[in-house]
Amino acid sequence: MFSSLTVARPKTVAGAALIAAGVLAGCAQPVDSSGSPIDGLHACPAAGSLIGVFTGQEATPSPGDGPAVQGYDTWALDLSGAVRRLTHDGLHLGGVISPDALNVYQLRTSGRVQGDSLEAPNEVERLDVRTGRTTTVARLPGIVDLAVSGDGRRLAAAHTVQAHPDTGLDVNSVAVVDLSSGSVTELARASDVAPDLYSAVTQVALSPAGDRVAYGLAVEVRRGVVVNTLRIRELAGDSDDVLYTAQGTDFLSDLAWSPDGATVVAAIRHQESGDDVESPAHFRTLGVDVTAGGTSLDEGFAQDVSMRSADGTTLLGLAPASDSHGGAHGRALVSWDRGQGVSRPLAIDHGAAGLSVASCSYR
Repeated sequence: MFSSLTVARPKTVAGAALIAAGVLAGCAQPVDSSGSPIDGLHACPAAGSLIGVFTGQEATPSPGDGPAVQGYDTWALDLSGAVRRLTHDGLHLGGVISPDALNVYQLRTSGRVQGDSLEAPNEVERLDVRTGRTTTVARLPGIVDLAVSGDGRRLAAAHTVQAHPDTGLDVNSVAVVDLSSGSVTELARASDVAPDLYSAVTQVALSPAGDRVAYGLAVEVRRGVVVNTLRIRELAGDSDDVLYTAQGTDFLSDLAWSPDGATVVAAIRHQESGDDVESPAHFRTLGVDVTAGGTSLDEGFAQDVSMRSADGTTLLGLAPASDSHGGAHGRALVSWDRGQGVSRPLAIDHGAAGLSVASCSYR
């Protein structure tokens, strides 16, 4: 049965880093482990010390020696916990690292400003981390999320398929890109969603073989009422298995598929009784056994998550770093087992959002 929640425009990649700083600032959790979140990870063959990437904010000089502007770039996370900037133009609003850590697939915007944010990306680039060379993989309008398959052969991009500039309520679907051939397969609208209803894909993840897509779908079932569901679709099919329906005002803030193919994990943002617009954000971690169909809902610690184990039981995420007075200060990397507490935070700052860690570092 459908649950109801207040209509909200889907999160765009362009706005993800902006909202993360405000949303995550209130979700600091007690620390019950002294270990670093990257303890036990290892270097990947031929990739050096690089194990992951995130989107960071940094002042970028504008053309013509004008004043610096706040840009978004791809940053690398090294095995030592150090971070370094991979792009320097302020135009990269999201990215995922390949399973072997040799390539980063990143989302590039035109740089045009729409309202109070940058235009959503319309280009997927491949960055060779050994040479620094970038090439264009695909051009798609209004990309809001990106995922890579566990075998590194396919990408999935949630993007705009019907633009409605008059209302801002664009309709999104999923395009799957075969990296060897360059072919693009567009998923049809879900067969159980009427064509006259507004719907938007907000998050996407690919199975290890790239033959199935997990995605978050928001559907306006009547004016002012939106239903958020987690679904799986066979790439060759047109019907969905609905795995989870969010309750109340909950929605999916991130999505990942475990490298062993058995589990889909989603970060669920939710509100508690008595919360208002100034209240800190709360998160839960949803785990779905895609073979048996069972689900678990545990305490979560971050809006953005990435796998830290092949079976999806251990996660990495981005949360606030606390200062000496207990307040939130900057961004930090944390690790936790589903159902267990959070590790000691590792500060990485730079307004970090959109974490992606290479599976070769933990497999």
